[in-house]
Amino acid sequence: MAWAKKYGMPVIIAIQNFGRYSINKGGVYQEFIIDNVYAGVVEVSSDNLSDFWTRMSNEFMGEPTV
Repeated sequence: MAWAKKYGMPVIIAIQNFGRYSINKGGVYQEFIIDNVYAGVVEVSSDNLSDFWTRMSNEFMGEPTV
């Protein structure tokens, strides 16, 4: 952010994972998709995504270039 601010560059924060997340399960990374059920469990939910965007917006709310 400091570099972008220094040079007057706008910043767009975008997730580029297409709803897929890798989670370490006992030393092995497994891929999960938001709100999909795996063995009866939703490993990554839309609530997790909402939490991410809430935390990101709180972190950068004072940055006019974002």
